[in-house]
Parts: sequence; C-alpha cells; structure tokens
Amino acid sequence: MFGATCVTCTNPLEVEAAFCGACGTGVYMRRESLAGTILDGRFHVVEKIAEGGFGAIYRAIQIHDGGVVALKVLHSDLASDRNLSARFRREGAALAALRDPHTLSTYAVGETIDGTLYIVMELLVGESLFERFTTHGRFGWRQMVAIAGEVCDALVEAHALGIVHRDLKPANIHLERRGAHTDYVKVLDFGIAKLVAGSEMDDGCELTRTGQAIGTLEYMSPEQLIGGMCDARSDLYTLGVVMYEMITGRRPFDEAIGPAGLITALLTQSPTPPSILCERVPVELDRVILRCLAADPDDRYADATELATALDDLLTTRTRPHMIFAYDPDDEPTNVDAVPSEWALGSAVGLSPLAQQWHPGYEHDGSQRTYGHLLPMPAACHYESIVRSDPARRRG
Repeated sequence: MFGATCVTCTNPLEVEAAFCGACGTGVYMRRESLAGTILDGRFHVVEKIAEGGFGAIYRAIQIHDGGVVALKVLHSDLASDRNLSARFRREGAALAALRDPHTLSTYAVGETIDGTLYIVMELLVGESLFERFTTHGRFGWRQMVAIAGEVCDALVEAHALGIVHRDLKPANIHLERRGAHTDYVKVLDFGIAKLVAGSEMDDGCELTRTGQAIGTLEYMSPEQLIGGMCDARSDLYTLGVVMYEMITGRRPFDEAIGPAGLITALLTQSPTPPSILCERVPVELDRVILRCLAADPDDRYADATELATALDDLLTTRTRPHMIFAYDPDDEPTNVDAVPSEWALGSAVGLSPLAQQWHPGYEHDGSQRTYGHLLPMPAACHYESIVRSDPARRRG
C-alpha cells in the first residue's frame, strides 16, 4: 500500500517507509492530520493535499460562506521554533501584499488560540511545470517563452516590493486552464523569499544567516550557492535555468556533482547554447537564456521587466499577425522523451539539504492537460495540427 511520494524523485512510498527505496531520501515524520476538524472556528478541514517537513496543505471549506480554499498550516511541533514561525508569518505577509494575477492569491494569515499558524490561499487546479514536464516531456520554445513571460509578470510586482523568491523551480510554477488559455501561470511558494533591506516589505529581521545557502541546489544562482547577497537578478538566473531545462530536457550544468562541482562549473564553464541541443531553437533565444545565466549578476538583465520585454520581442519578431489553429514544426521538441534522470535535491515540499532546513512548496491535484489554442504563427511553417503556445499575456 502506498501513501505519499518521495520529495526528491516522486517515487511512490509505502505507508510505513522510513526512506525512499529508489533514491534513499529519508521520509518525513508523519504527523496527525487535521482532516475532519474545524480550524480556528472558521474552516472545515476536508482533506490533506500535500505535506512537507515545514507544513501541510489542506483543502478546506469556509464555514461562513461555503467557499473552498487551501490552508497552509505550520506543523505544530515546529511552532516553538521562533525562526520558522517568523519565516512562516513573513511568508504570509509577503503573499498577502502580492496582487498580480500570476501570483497565488492569499486571503488571510491566522493563528489559533493554541498557537497553530496558518495561511488561507486560493485552491488551484491544474499541474505544476514539473508535473507537465515529467508527463509530456520537453516544451516547444514558444510555449516556454510565453510561460516565462507570465512568470516575469509575477516577479515584476514582487521585486518592486523588495521580495526575492529564491526558489523559482518548476515545482513552484503552476499551470492551469483559464478559458482558452491552457498554460495560465501561477507562481507559488514564497516560503524562503528574501525581503530586500530597506524595501517596502522589509521588517528589519534577518532570518537567513550570513553564508547560508537557501534554495534548491540545481536551480541556485552562483551568489546563492556561496551564500552571498541575492537580489532580483538571482530570480532571473533561476528562471533562465528553468527555461533551459524545459526546452532542452537538461539543466545547464547537469554533469556537475554536488555544490562544489556546480560552483566550479558555474564559474569556469559556459552553458551549451540551447540551439545546439535543440536545432529548432532560434539563436535569438540562446542570447536571452544565456544572458539570464551569466555568472556575474551585472551581466544579466537588470530586472524582470527587461527580461519580459526581450521575451515579448522574441515572440513578436518570429511571428506574423494573423491567428490560426496550427502546428509549428519549428516549435516541436526533437525528443519529447528527453527528461533528466536526476532531479533537484529539494522538491515541491522540501528544501535542499544544503540549507539544512525544510520549507513548503506544494503541488496541487486536479490535472489539466489540454493544449490547443490560438497563436500567431511564423510565415514559413507547415501547418498540421494544434500548437502548444500562447504569447498573449498581461503586462502589469
């Protein structure tokens, strides 16, 4: 009988398993579920959706109006940890301040009389970028560029408030259907977000020790890996890694082993251009992604707005202004089975052991796997079926 899935490799786990038989990752201590209880006199907790070392996500019904929400609840045995409690409260405050439609909506932050901390959020349907990738393989470049553009929308607002995400991996980018838009982006999990000193959201508390690496190893920027100062450009580096991986089927420095090997590769090597690995990727996209992946933050895009403009320009210059249902062979991955065999040390519910602490970041159920919708197409394409991309996006 299987219970949860491994936080590292997503292998199904037996109910009483102490570690994952596939990769050896230790299994979290199982905690008593809140399902079937009334939380804070306001929410009927229906079921547990996901659980990590830091907290759990529940589907719940608001008693006063019957609305369905998601509750993120800090594990009760961690509530006495002042640093974790402060981080949880700060995550709630940061999320509540974000209003961009491509950021997970947060409605309230609360604490019960017995000290249980919780965050009330919108309940999403669909699947994470990670789930889509593992199920369907690599993305066409236009589809991924459009998705990255919507991630930039969320980052523009967060960065303007002084919030740096620091863990923008595929498991924290959610896709759901909104009308004809099948890849509507929601950015999740600001649990390890950094508040820039002096920014609007800065509370004066430093919850990360100097020299402490925070994030998921394979997606960290060089400055994150060495525990240095992170800013908005650190998120752009991580987004560059995500774009590279989703389009090519591998991360930029997949051969590197461990933190030391990855740092060495980042500082001494240049990533193979995506167009070398996937011949249908335009060299213009190489320039965009490789600029995101520059080891020196000063060589990256200055901010998410500049990156979003570059992505928009790329879609615009390689399309023509008429709308059709079409398949673009130039956008199709050459090998949809090219999925990396190794995944991030952290997952949708855990932080890399490098940070030596866990943080939440959960995947939601209710998968949505419909692709076809309208797209302006290149002039020199052979049209056969339905494309999987949509550059039409909101820019805030």
